[in-house]
Amino acid sequence: MANQASNIGLQNPAFFVGRAELLEWVNGLLNLKLTKVEQVASGAVACQIIDACHPGVVRMDKVNFDAKGEYEMVANYKQLQSVFDKLKITRNIEVSKLVKARPLDNLEFLQWMKCYYDTATSGIHPTDYNGEERRALAKGGAGFVNKKAAPSTTAPGPAASRASKERSAAAAA
Repeated sequence: MANQASNIGLQNPAFFVGRAELLEWVNGLLNLKLTKVEQVASGAVACQIIDACHPGVVRMDKVNFDAKGEYEMVANYKQLQSVFDKLKITRNIEVSKLVKARPLDNLEFLQWMKCYYDTATSGIHPTDYNGEERRALAKGGAGFVNKKAAPSTTAPGPAASRASKERSAAAAA
């Protein structure tokens, strides 16, 4: 029955689920505090969604929640693909698109993941699945629990710099 979700098309109602609803769902299911769809780009969250759906099938010790570089993210997707193969899920994972963390690509994959999860579990959240405990088995999983969107690392613009200098000059005077 869950394999039916492998072949759904883009016109399926599953692909009309919005970002807010998806984030609320994944945060509730896995006890996370994600604020952006792009935060699932590493593949680690997808591995854990499948782990919640099919407990014990995913080797969480092989999943890296600290994955920052493309190479580390690809390793997570390889783990996910091996689980898909085990479960005979025929969905193509477009790794090269997902690791770029573009919102639309990750939104579409997360929409499919929710559809798969709902099909496989009849939409029922497991009462005995402890997302934090399972995530703690993965590299960086324990620290990922309360992860929020990364703060902006862009430098302040010229107006902000000027205002800061003016405040400094006024404080010195």
